[in-house]
Amino acid sequence: MKESDYSGFNLPPELSRHAAIRQQQRGKTSRTLEIVYTHHDISLPATGQCMAVQISRRMKRELIAEGYAPQEIEAASRTTLILSSDEQIVTIYPGTSTRRFFNKRPAYTHRCTVDWKRRGIV
Repeated sequence: MKESDYSGFNLPPELSRHAAIRQQQRGKTSRTLEIVYTHHDISLPATGQCMAVQISRRMKRELIAEGYAPQEIEAASRTTLILSSDEQIVTIYPGTSTRRFFNKRPAYTHRCTVDWKRRGIV
């Protein structure tokens, strides 16, 4: 796509200072963040009031079929954005593993529970 074709996109929201540092450390371009923010089709609850957004394999195929550069889409598909409740990008994760967002254990570990039971707290 030509540079003039990019004018109709929704620009990504403001980056937090932490996200800007992570963007530089992980070598993610603003264009990559823009593609993920604009075309994400997976939204998962993350810590607090945040949402983790990313692009699925199906969306990846659709974007390539629409004429986006495969290199850009490949980079975007390996990026997960964490958005705050006011749509600010909080941080940027490499890869698409969602395991880090779903912690099925309670906030305390098993060892703490055993220790609490021994002390008579629980």
